Amino acid sequence: MIKEYLRRKAVRAKGEKFIDYVQALWPWFIVEAVHVMIADYFEMLLAGEIDRLMINMPPRTGKSVMTSEALPAWWIGHFPTDKILHTSYALGLVEKFGRKIRNSLADPTYQEMFPGTRLAKDSKASAQWATAVGGEYNAAGLGGGVAGKGWNLGIIDDPTSEQDAFSKTAHDNAFEWYGAGFYTRRQPDRNAVVVTQTRWRTDDLTGRLLEEERKDEGADKWTLLKIPAILDEEGADMLNEYANHPAIKVPCRYREGDSFAPQRWPLVEINRTINQISRKAQASLYRQSPTEEEGSILLRKWWQVWEGEPPKVEFVIQSYDTAFEESERNDFSARTTWGVFKYEKTNQYCAILLEAMEKRLNFPDLRQNAWESYQQYKPDRVIVEKKASGHSLIQELRKRGVPITASQARGSKESRMDTASVPLEAGNVYYFDTRWANAVVDHCAVFPNGPHDDLADSVAHALIWLRKTFHLDARSDRRFDKDAPEDDANERFAVTPQRSYAVRRTGTRMRIGERHG
Repeated sequence: MIKEYLRRKAVRAKGEKFIDYVQALWPWFIVEAVHVMIADYFEMLLAGEIDRLMINMPPRTGKSVMTSEALPAWWIGHFPTDKILHTSYALGLVEKFGRKIRNSLADPTYQEMFPGTRLAKDSKASAQWATAVGGEYNAAGLGGGVAGKGWNLGIIDDPTSEQDAFSKTAHDNAFEWYGAGFYTRRQPDRNAVVVTQTRWRTDDLTGRLLEEERKDEGADKWTLLKIPAILDEEGADMLNEYANHPAIKVPCRYREGDSFAPQRWPLVEINRTINQISRKAQASLYRQSPTEEEGSILLRKWWQVWEGEPPKVEFVIQSYDTAFEESERNDFSARTTWGVFKYEKTNQYCAILLEAMEKRLNFPDLRQNAWESYQQYKPDRVIVEKKASGHSLIQELRKRGVPITASQARGSKESRMDTASVPLEAGNVYYFDTRWANAVVDHCAVFPNGPHDDLADSVAHALIWLRKTFHLDARSDRRFDKDAPEDDANERFAVTPQRSYAVRRTGTRMRIGERHG
């Protein structure tokens, strides 16, 4: 009996400290100094020493396991009558967490740690359940209804998705919902908030809440844990306070330039990721210090001017962004034509802008314009976005034997532009120093603040497709591979012979004269 009493006492003691609780229920979890630090602040939150906590960390670091799985169950173990509102950008994601939390409460180890916390008999839903003594758990997607869902603990885990990461509209909606929806449902006697996210923009939810605190003396006072992937001096000092915790199996001493989580993310792996994303994404995702980068995504300074004879290109594509109809109120239809070539000086595969079109056209004129341009440039692939008159254009050009790829836009325009910026930033996108080409560059440089984004959309579709199909190098040593696997079997193609473009200029438009096999 004494042995059993001592065993149960030891198990209950594990529920007192958050990191001990995590290790008891998730023995596979790799504990590093950054996790011990988060656990320490969760304990302060539970004790009421702080009531507003922000955690800004790179992706895939275990912060969601700690914040969205372990914290709610641990909290309701200590306060079984409390109400918890758990939110994220998608209801489906937070429902998955809700199911895991509910199942944790039925775990025998949990029951020994928190014998006073039991699920109500009718608690079967993953998004909404209750304890036997009146506590509640509610899950909600950002922007979803939260009427009647009061909370003592409010959790927001990633308020925006990666697809909407650079969308101002998405961040506007998140902030508006936070104030008018989420925040107004707090319990007045005692409430605590945890916001955990990877930073994306200066005006994301974290940025706006901190700006509110700075400007308004009456605003919430936040405790901020900001840890970059590659540590600065301040980050290293913060982690060194927790580096010798007994829960860490491989203790280490942190220095500036080290990985923030060397067991989970060795420095070489962080650098591999950083080399595949734009500087804008690096600043946001891995330094947690987003910048507006001169207010643009496709910066003019990244475009390379091609001087001298035109390069010999191996592959040609055309990319279309189409409008609905010919009208002064509607956007333009836009096309850009690109050639892919291997630049001997850098040993990289690059793209060069060969031609561009931006006009308001009704569909018959658009169809004729596209056909004439195809006959002139003989592209190996034509990319048309499946929207507006693009649906009909795809069908018409396919009937004439044009090699068409129907492109489906995914995510916000800002996120697509950010993806397209990677080869551009790497210096692998060229243009001729002509008036029409400079107009394209200017058009891209003002996105998202320009009056029209048709040409920018066309450029983004082209660069994304070329990168996806391994025609275009971006930071890596990857070489052109005609046999590289692709998502769509219809996009497999043979490499055409090298050819050069003899260029002459008519007005402001570059024309192609002769191709040489």
